[in-house]
Amino acid sequence: MELGNDTISFFDVKFLNNYRLEISSKTVSKGRIIYEGKSLQGYDEKSDTFIDLGADEDYPPAILFTSFWFSSENTCELSYNVDPSSTDEVTIESKIEFKSHDLFIQTITQKNKVTRINTITRVQN
Repeated sequence: MELGNDTISFFDVKFLNNYRLEISSKTVSKGRIIYEGKSLQGYDEKSDTFIDLGADEDYPPAILFTSFWFSSENTCELSYNVDPSSTDEVTIESKIEFKSHDLFIQTITQKNKVTRINTITRVQN
C-alpha cells in the first residue's frame, strides 16, 4: 500500500486455521523501516465479527483493539479503539470496499470526518 512519496506499507497474512490469522506489517519510508508490528485476529461467532488484538509501540502501553464485519458481499467495516481501557474516546472507523481480488479501497474516518483514503493492491510473489 502506497502511503505517499517514497512510503509503502507491507502486510503479510498467515492463515493459522479457518478462524485465526496472524498479520505482520511494516512501513518503509525512503528505505528506512518506520513501523513494524504484529497482530492476531480471530472470528467471534456470537457477534459475527472478527476481532484483532495487537500491541502497538506508538501508543504505549495501549493495546490496539479492532473489530470488523462484512456489511455487504464486497464491503467490510472496521472500528479501531486505540486504548479500550481509556476513558477518552479514541475510535477510528474504516470502510473497505473490495474492487477485485487484488485491489481494495479503504476510507478512514475519525469524528465523522474522512481523514484518509488508501488504495491497496496485492503484490504477487
